[in-house]
Amino acid sequence: MGVRPVYESPPKAAGGAQKQVGLEVSRLVESGPAASDGRIRVGDRLETVDGKDVREIPVRQLAVLLAGSPGTTVRLGLSRAPKEGGTPYHVELQRGIAVAR
Repeated sequence: MGVRPVYESPPKAAGGAQKQVGLEVSRLVESGPAASDGRIRVGDRLETVDGKDVREIPVRQLAVLLAGSPGTTVRLGLSRAPKEGGTPYHVELQRGIAVAR
């Protein structure tokens, strides 16, 4: 599963600096745990990983939280894309080995 940061618009900070306000699912890796589960969609917002708020953390730090031994479980808190109502939901995925193509 690929994610990208979402920034506030317009920037509130002087000088045009943008603040990260979320993480959006940008792609699903074919045959990866998220794609195989079928509930997560591109455009959904990732909010928590195992109960930890991840909306403002850098993507590299998120990768560390998502990593784990194959076969272990990770609980994700997400919400549908804002244009789809933003409905929150949770998914428990079994970690596996996904190869991005």
